[in-house]
Formats: sequence, structure tokens, C-alpha cells
Amino acid sequence: MTIQQPSDASRHALSEERCGFSALLPLATILLLTGLVVWLASDRALNGTLEAESADIARHFLQLGDWTVNHMNGAEDYDKPPLYYWVIGLVRSVTGAHWELAARLPSVLSVALIMLLFWLLPREGDQGVPVLLAAAILITSPKVIGMAQMARMDLMLSLFTFASVLFFARYWISSARETGERNQDYYLFFIAAALAVMTKGPVGFIITAVPVFLFLLQQGAFRELSRVFLGRGMLLFLLIALPWFVYASIMTEGRFFRWFILEENLSRFGNLFSGLQFTTFQRQPGWQYLAHFLWGFFPWALFLPVIIFQVLRDRLRRSGVDGLLVIYILWILLFFSLSGIKRSDYILPIYPAAAWLVAGYLSLEIGTRSLHRVFLITGGIVLLLLLVLALVPPLLSSDAGQAWVTSWLGPDRLQEARPYLSSLGEWLGYLVGGFLLLGCLWWYGGTLRERLPLIRLYILFQGIVLAFFLIMMHSTSKEREDTRSYIATIARLVGERPVYVYRSWDEEYGFYLNRHVPEVNEAELMRILKGDGRGTESYILIEPKYFKRLFNSPGEVPFFFAEGMPPDRPMYLISNTRPAGAVGATRP
Repeated sequence: MTIQQPSDASRHALSEERCGFSALLPLATILLLTGLVVWLASDRALNGTLEAESADIARHFLQLGDWTVNHMNGAEDYDKPPLYYWVIGLVRSVTGAHWELAARLPSVLSVALIMLLFWLLPREGDQGVPVLLAAAILITSPKVIGMAQMARMDLMLSLFTFASVLFFARYWISSARETGERNQDYYLFFIAAALAVMTKGPVGFIITAVPVFLFLLQQGAFRELSRVFLGRGMLLFLLIALPWFVYASIMTEGRFFRWFILEENLSRFGNLFSGLQFTTFQRQPGWQYLAHFLWGFFPWALFLPVIIFQVLRDRLRRSGVDGLLVIYILWILLFFSLSGIKRSDYILPIYPAAAWLVAGYLSLEIGTRSLHRVFLITGGIVLLLLLVLALVPPLLSSDAGQAWVTSWLGPDRLQEARPYLSSLGEWLGYLVGGFLLLGCLWWYGGTLRERLPLIRLYILFQGIVLAFFLIMMHSTSKEREDTRSYIATIARLVGERPVYVYRSWDEEYGFYLNRHVPEVNEAELMRILKGDGRGTESYILIEPKYFKRLFNSPGEVPFFFAEGMPPDRPMYLISNTRPAGAVGATRP
């Protein structure tokens, strides 16, 4: 973006503000939230989507001594490349941390490394973006702080893709580019892109190389295009990223290539193989990512349209690094909007770039009136959300309201939504706190000299509100979601006898049982309950919704156990024989 040169008086004011006490507030916020994330990462059971799966794959690496092809629940797993799982296994073997923390530390470390990368971003002229401000904006984003405490690979992908674009930006403004040399930043660009591919597949290269390609086209640097993408850097990229994919495809006799490349990437992106025995995925609306980003980057997302408009108005040519970051953000939004499957996690790589742009805008460009206007818009959005959330509990408490919600969502979807509805109180508290803080900022906003300390103070308050919200969510959800105690009881009841699962599977049950749990269909389930060729005692884990569909009366099941089952992660244990000494076993 084009940044106006501040006056001497403004520079003096900024210098005073950077040396004042308020400059420590972003650092205090970062330390507060980082410490909280580490505690939450170690204190919760692995029960989120894909969390226990990540830990299980890493544990198979350690148990099998084979770090090549992924395995989960005793079988090959073709969903993702192995780098993320390698890191989990390495953390576990080096630190000896328990699996909950070991599986989540890569996400925590990824956020920390992204914040450190901000110090490496080139700053044009003498108008450097406050690095601590950018780091604090990143970690006070609801989506980032939420994903930082989860065993998911998306933050590691964000680290490598952002690092790749960052190193290209450094190369672009360096003297090495002018002389045609290849410095370390040029090679680091390709190394980071290769690590992104090893984390999540071809998408890691698509969302890093294409923005750079488009940026060079826009800059008219046609000779640089061939020098960048047809040089030694591309060879280095292929040497790092390609060998494992070839090896995994050979070792699995093509199963990895068919499942991961054709099914998980091409078919999932656009149903390109419809009718060829590949899964047909239901397309979701493209505008969905705007809503995801507004919530996940709230309230900072409200500044981004102005920033993007300024950069585009300047035609990117004089925008330098900011122009590249805007292209990076817009390309990721466009690319994933074209995809049929849409998840809020997919656009996580844009958050570091957005945090940097917003930090520069807040510290150097925005005026007091504009700041007031944004705070008012934010307050209006918060009030609207408060009104909607306040109407939900009364609606669900009435018979007519429940009937309407059931007809809209369906009985199964309503049951799945209950864990989210149960946390409405925490959301209300978070939104009320955020609204009050925004109101205070709007009321006390003033001159340029007062602006940065107020923004820093808001960041601290935003961090406190987020911390309060996370602690509240943790205290209310731990009892409802933690499966460890229930699974430990199941393990004592089952002993060494066979355990199966009917149809669907929650990964944490297999992980905490630490055994292979085969999946059975309905016919096999009925044979097991009759003891037909399956041994005298066999056990089946089954979700409540399937249990209710298959069994009309308690007498149909010789043994049923659900005592201590977490209500938000339900799984019944049934058997063809009541085990000896099954004290406390319940009947349906």
C-alpha cells in the first residue's frame, strides 16, 4: 500500500509512544495468550476432529520404527503427507511429553515461529511496521488462538506458506535480484514451499508459487519469471518434495496416489472424477469464507477491505511487499472459494499476512475518525450477534421452537449441534466483553498521539477477553468431552478380548484404547452379538443414534455399558456376553 510519510512531529510522537509503557502491552498480551495456549494444549483430551488421528499416526511411527508410510488404527493411512506427524513423533521422543501436549506443540510452535518471522519481513523506508503489534494482532485473532491449541496441521502449513512468501519478498527487494544472483532468500523460498507440500500436499505449492507468479506478472518482470521458476530453486524444491510421494506410491502399489492425489485433492476440489468410483463431494457456497474470515479475524478483518482497496488503487506497483501480501491473500480466498469443500481451517494461511497489513495500517495510516467509524461498525456487528444469540435459548426452550429447529436441521443434526448450543453463554460473555471494550475505545479515541497507546490497550483487553472465553469454554467442555476416564473403564472391562466398531468411528476411542479396532457392518454386528464364529466374548463400540435404530428393547443386547460416557463424545459399549465382574455396568 502507499504509505504517507509522517511529519517530524508525528515521528517524534511515534518514537515517544514506542518507548513508553504502552509499547509493552502487545508483548504482555502475547506472553499471556501463549502461556494459556500451552496449558490448554496439555490439559485437554485429544477429542477434536483429527486430533487423535494425528497422535495415532505419530505413535505408529514410533511403534513400528517405520517413518515412511502413515498408519492409523492398524492400517495404512493415505490422507496426508507425513511431515506434520513426523514432527509430533519427534517432539514425543525428544521431550517425553504426554501425547496431548506432544500432538499440539507443533501448532503452538508454528504460531510462535510465525510471530518471529515478522522480524524478517522487509520494511520499506524508515516506516517500519511495529512487529510486536503485528504479532499481537495475530494471536488475538479468535481462529488463530483456537487452532493454536489443537493437534491440526493447518498452522504448520500457514507457517511454511507465509515463510515462503516472506523469503521471496526479501529476495525481491534485495540487491541480489538486480544483479541476477541467487541469494539465500531465493533458495529459502523454495525450501519453505517444499515443506508446505510435505505438510499438506500440492496445495502447499499452489498457494505460494501462484501468488509469486501473479506478482511478477503484475510487475512486468517477465525475465524474472523464468529465472525464478526455471532455475536451481525449482530443482531444489523437487528434490525435497517429490521423493517421498514417489516412494509412498510405489510402496502402497499406487493406493496412496489414487487416494491422496486423485480422491483427496482433485476429486475433493472439484469432483473432477465424477462417475469413476470416486467420492462425489457436495459443493458449498463461495461466500462462506468471507463469513469464516470475519469471525476468525474479528475485529481486525474490518480493516482489511480498506487496506486491499488502497493497494489495488495504487495498482500494486509502488506497494512492494504489501502488494505481494495482498495478492497472496486474494489468491488463497479465490482458490479455496472455487473448491467444492469449504472449511474455515483452509484459509488459515492468510492470517499472518493479514495481521502484518493491519498492523501497518493501524500504526501508520488510519486516522482518528476512521478509527471511530470502524469501532462503531464493530459495535453494531457485536450487538446484532448478541441479539441473535439472546433469542436462541428462548427459541429452543419452547416446543414450537424445538419443532422448528428440528424440521430445519433434522433430528440428527440437532443432536450434533447441541454441544455448540450449550456454549452460547460463553459466546454471549465474550461478545458483551468485546462490545464494552470497543465502546471504551470509541469513547476515548483522540489525537494521533493517543492512538497507538489506545490500540495497544485494546489489544491487551482483547487478549484478556479471549483468555477468559477460552478458560470458560475449557471448564465447561472438559467434563462433557473428555473421553479418557470412560475409555479407561472400557479397557478394564474388555481386557484382551476383541473390540469392533459399527460404521462410524471417533479416533480418540481407538487412540486411548491403543489397539486396532476393526469396523463392522450391520450383518457382522448381529453375528457378533449371537456369538457366531467370533469367540465367546466380543465387544462393539456404537454411536447412540445407530444403537437406537438397530435395537428396540434392552433385551436385544446381552450387555450394555455407558456409565461415565461424556455426553458430547458419546459411544456405547455393547457385547454378546456380560463380562465377569462388570461392576457398575448399566442397562439401556
